[in-house]
Amino acid sequence: MKTKYEYPLISCICITHNCPELLLKSIISFEHQDYPNKELVISYPSTDETSRNLIEKVIRLSQLNIIQVEREKEESLGSARNLAVTNANGNYICTWDDDDWHHPERLTYQMNTILSDQQYKASMIRRVILYNKATSIAYLSVSYNWSGTLLCEKELINSILTKPLTVLKTLH
Repeated sequence: MKTKYEYPLISCICITHNCPELLLKSIISFEHQDYPNKELVISYPSTDETSRNLIEKVIRLSQLNIIQVEREKEESLGSARNLAVTNANGNYICTWDDDDWHHPERLTYQMNTILSDQQYKASMIRRVILYNKATSIAYLSVSYNWSGTLLCEKELINSILTKPLTVLKTLH
């Protein structure tokens, strides 16, 4: 079995705001990922004591690698993401929306795709299962670049304004 040090660190970026139930489900989904070298960077407003308390409790009770990032209350989503990326330790960044659930092999699948072909620095999943909670029905999406499934090199995010997006590989 390979050790976690043979796997590049993936920093999953989770932006939340006063949604503790969704955040807890997202943390559980992160915990169940089979990829061995990962961290969850959770950004929340400084006024969101519920999220802060939940995160601190999870850190105390688990061995998950979690980084807390408190942000200003009025900060935009883009600024919150940028701050979270700045605090991330990984060479790879993954979007991890607090209202999404992921298959336990998501990180492994996407990282293997990137590492198997060095021409690509990023991947997105093109088809996802959408669940309608009101009707308890799941649907397979149309083919689309789902931004909530982005996994890419951190350097790509840091230089996104100067590089063309031709380095993106999508998964069908």
